Amino acid sequence: MWDESLTDIKFDGAKVNRIGSGHTCIIGDLKMDFKTIENRHYKAEQAYGERTENLPMTKAYKFYILLDAVDSNTTNVRVINIIKLTWLGWLMKKSVFKKIKKNWAGKLKNLEELGQKSQTNSIKP
Repeated sequence: MWDESLTDIKFDGAKVNRIGSGHTCIIGDLKMDFKTIENRHYKAEQAYGERTENLPMTKAYKFYILLDAVDSNTTNVRVINIIKLTWLGWLMKKSVFKKIKKNWAGKLKNLEELGQKSQTNSIKP
């Protein structure tokens, strides 16, 4: 799995990744309910977005993953984070942003490694 922070994820397999569908990510004791959202703001060949109101120290958190093909073997991945902080979140703004940035850096590194393994495995005779 490219997101190693997840303990579990609960979803309806018939509806996963459809706009408006929901799922619950479990990280240790923390449960966060996410909803898949439409991308109306960012240009990309493929886009995926989610929102939650369960992220600690935030009122609302949205992210978009934007994908653009560079060539037949390479995809450019961009992540856009939109965060509305609570008053406590504002007090700890630097720490909150640093944690989110670090978490996404790790997820994207894992995703890149997964893609490289997949590409290597598909080349082997």
